[in-house]
Amino acid sequence: MIKIFYDGYSTNFSHPADRRRFIGFARRFPELIIFTNYNDADYIYLTLNSDLSFFISSKKKIIFDYTDHYLVENGFKKYLRSIYFFLIKKYKFLVLSHKNLIRGIIKKSEVIICASNEQYNDLKKINKNSFVVYDYLEKEVKNNTNISNHNKFKNKFNVFW
Repeated sequence: MIKIFYDGYSTNFSHPADRRRFIGFARRFPELIIFTNYNDADYIYLTLNSDLSFFISSKKKIIFDYTDHYLVENGFKKYLRSIYFFLIKKYKFLVLSHKNLIRGIIKKSEVIICASNEQYNDLKKINKNSFVVYDYLEKEVKNNTNISNHNKFKNKFNVFW
């Protein structure tokens, strides 16, 4: 039994990022139990929507879903992002460098889940327990009709994203 606290984008998996990313991870562990209080869990599953300033000091084992590649970010954004998050109360504590906060969470985490091979190549230098988990879209795509047979779309290249 794996007791996990999931700190995602919504509390009821209504946000697409929750359904696409976490479900792809959770399908690998049928014995997973999700807790609503992080104190009751053995693992904390963090996303970039989590209050990383709070969880950086947690004693719990962390699984970090790192989908945006903030480590390659340069310039003022790497400083302004964490200050902005503190001002809008997304972060409980003021952190002067978002890039350093992300790097600290990555080093501390038991497992890093990323979205691409490019991220994986950078992350494995910091944390060897990094894995690529592609978005799980099976339940997201509904009623995909083939519009290429419709006369109005002849001689056009149709892309479904």
